Amino acid sequence: MASDSGSTRFLNECERPDRRHFTILGMSWAGWVFDFYDLMMFSFLLVPISKTLELDATALSLLLGA
Repeated sequence: MASDSGSTRFLNECERPDRRHFTILGMSWAGWVFDFYDLMMFSFLLVPISKTLELDATALSLLLGA
């Protein structure tokens, strides 16, 4: 990291959002998008998975909770 005086401050001590704030925001958004995508994909594939693996409702609920 650079050795300027601003690099030792915490992010919440900055007066205005800078590049680091937007990087954190972008990475958080990307994590949320991919997590939501996985959830939706698993929800759509839940019926074929249960038929293929012959899972009952209890096993499916355990699979969803894991």
